[in-house]
Amino acid sequence: MFGPGSSEHEEHDLGDLEDDEVRFPYRELTGEELVASAQVIQEFRCRLDAQEADLLQEVERRQWSGMSQYRDTAAWLRQATGVARSTARTRVEVARELLALPGAHAELGAGGIGFDHVRVLAEHANSVNRDQVHEDQVHLTTMARKQTA
Repeated sequence: MFGPGSSEHEEHDLGDLEDDEVRFPYRELTGEELVASAQVIQEFRCRLDAQEADLLQEVERRQWSGMSQYRDTAAWLRQATGVARSTARTRVEVARELLALPGAHAELGAGGIGFDHVRVLAEHANSVNRDQVHEDQVHLTTMARKQTA
């Protein structure tokens, strides 16, 4: 899945992953192959983060329509996954802001920028600079692609 020669990024149904597909013999890789594997894993992680944002947006929609038994979406995420309260809160806040930042959401889903980039954009999109962030979204996303988080 993540090894040498896996530069083509395949879509995976996570329910179908076997233990031997998740674990890879990294000791056999060259330094360049390790870097390539890390990049593939990061891109996959970004795609998963975008999928999680989509999921949380749907849970949020259902929460507001009275279809959820949980107090809020963060409580739902904590119960469903066991993540910490602060992690759940951050993930939900970012998912909410991504509704207004479609360019950033698309870049996250494509693996162009990471969750930390999107989190920073979301924090600023929920501040007094909101209008400016929304107007400059394309430029900010392009800058984020060139920077480490």
